[in-house]
Amino acid sequence: MFQASTVEGKFLTVAAGNSFRCIEISRRTFIIESQKFLTISEGLLVEKINREIELRESYAEIFVDAFREEILNLTGEAAEMKLDFYENRPLKVDGIAIVIGLTGSPSGRAVVYMSDETLKIFARKMLRQDEFSEDEANDAAEDAANVFVARGAKLLNELAKKNLTLTPPGTICGSAIKIAAHKLITFKITAALSFGEICMNIGFAEGD
Repeated sequence: MFQASTVEGKFLTVAAGNSFRCIEISRRTFIIESQKFLTISEGLLVEKINREIELRESYAEIFVDAFREEILNLTGEAAEMKLDFYENRPLKVDGIAIVIGLTGSPSGRAVVYMSDETLKIFARKMLRQDEFSEDEANDAAEDAANVFVARGAKLLNELAKKNLTLTPPGTICGSAIKIAAHKLITFKITAALSFGEICMNIGFAEGD
């Protein structure tokens, strides 16, 4: 297991006590120098890590396209999209988070989340009505999250010849929510809209 960061100057611990300095280049993490000379086995491990991250990023980019298309369909607004590598740490959410498991190949999980303020406006656009209950707003967000992730999974299966399926969504509401991402390579997709941000944290297991 490894941990990585796209913040320049931080270190990636790969083997017992060995760290490698990372830098972000075109959104991808590359290892550019080490604290000591690498053995052949360590060098091969570094190359494997980079390949794993790049492959998973190509998967995440497919979800970016799907996310963009479905937000436009649901809200009538074109979102400004951003994709970032998300270092292996718990995801912190204030508001609502919808968790959807990814099974098959590649396995993993997706979390669609937004603030309470963004949820109110998003639900109004989705439901096309001004008056609705909190439960109705939460249900609208859950339905939308399922659409976002299902569309991404469909595109990934078609383009990358994968066999990705989804588990039923689970919704969590509150403040200071923490969602773990054990043994996943994760990315944050941000959709910036006029009324706020809707985000997707998507993680894929290694080796799929």
